[in-house]
Amino acid sequence: MRKGRSIAWRCWNLRRPSYHAPGTCTFYGTANTNQMVVEFMGMQLPGSSFVHPDAPLREALTAAAARQVTRLTG
Repeated sequence: MRKGRSIAWRCWNLRRPSYHAPGTCTFYGTANTNQMVVEFMGMQLPGSSFVHPDAPLREALTAAAARQVTRLTG
């Protein structure tokens, strides 16, 4: 361990690898829990939780969700 590093910095370096992508909160679990609850309630397409925001699949899921909303409300 390098001299002069704060405890907060050391703790952050231990936690940092668990944040694998934007939109996740694996430390407290709040974002992950919200994604699962919304999916379980049927307000999100099945299987769409935890898709990386920059993945092409995320854009495809967003387009599919928009089509589904217009089918259900149109």
